[in-house]
Amino acid sequence: MKTALIVTLSILTFLLVLTLFSSIIAYYMCFYNNLKGADRLVDELNTEQFKPYFDKMQSLIKEAYSVPYDEDINIKSYDGLNLHGRFYKCEGSNRYSIMFHGYKGEARRDFSGGVKENLSLGLNLYLVDQRGHGESDGRTITFGVKERLDLKRWVDYVIEKHGENIEILLEGISMGAATVLFAADFSFPKAVKGIFADSPYTTPKDITMKVAVEDMHIPRLLAYYLLSSSAFLIAHFKFDSVDARETVKNSKLPILIIHGKEDRYVPHEMSEEIQASNPNNIELLEIDGAGHAIPYIVDHETYMIAFKNFLNRIFE
Repeated sequence: MKTALIVTLSILTFLLVLTLFSSIIAYYMCFYNNLKGADRLVDELNTEQFKPYFDKMQSLIKEAYSVPYDEDINIKSYDGLNLHGRFYKCEGSNRYSIMFHGYKGEARRDFSGGVKENLSLGLNLYLVDQRGHGESDGRTITFGVKERLDLKRWVDYVIEKHGENIEILLEGISMGAATVLFAADFSFPKAVKGIFADSPYTTPKDITMKVAVEDMHIPRLLAYYLLSSSAFLIAHFKFDSVDARETVKNSKLPILIIHGKEDRYVPHEMSEEIQASNPNNIELLEIDGAGHAIPYIVDHETYMIAFKNFLNRIFE
């Protein structure tokens, strides 16, 4: 009896240690931003799918970094983190865009084409460093679960600073696109007029499982075990706790989604599923031949026509 108890406790201890060890590895592979503060963020874009557009991307990024901004902004998140952003003033305009970048990215890099273009369209810009990125605190990425609550703090800050009679667009790309869609069911002040999402995913679970199973060829059950345990035990969130298909269902905000049909990272079918949840309120534009988060570059004219029409529709 005593021997059996010792064996059982030994097995349980081994499984506990194995779970913790594997969760730590999964956390560092998926939920930890190892690129924060790195100077190779542009080089990270030189992938097979981006290669034909890499020179253009470098040019746009260089241009975006050269645009002067007016103010560094620091606010507190709901859980006490310091969140950083950059404010670009558009003189004489009461329209504002709060912009959320992608996974392990940086706002000026990921919105490189949009910085100058949005300013020319009469938008004041807040380029946000999401938690765990840039000059914001932390290194943990929760794929939009906690980031959507940070978004609410940014909206509150912008309204407090500029008044209730402004008009706000929420913009996101890739993980930032998911972040803005995950917030679609919030009760925002009337200043928030619409949501624009470039290349979003449906849920943190869906995208992390897709990458683990399809791209990294990890068996599905093992991938789920590793990702769910590391998200919960170390990153402190449930990776299946928010779903864009649900958050957009009852949203009163007009939503524009643009997605590349050749996206190998986030399948464009995810945007189709999101749009199908609220087809009367969500416009979806799919760009032929465009990879992940580069429809703006692949078909700039079509992209901008849709974006400008959307702005005309949501702003008074």
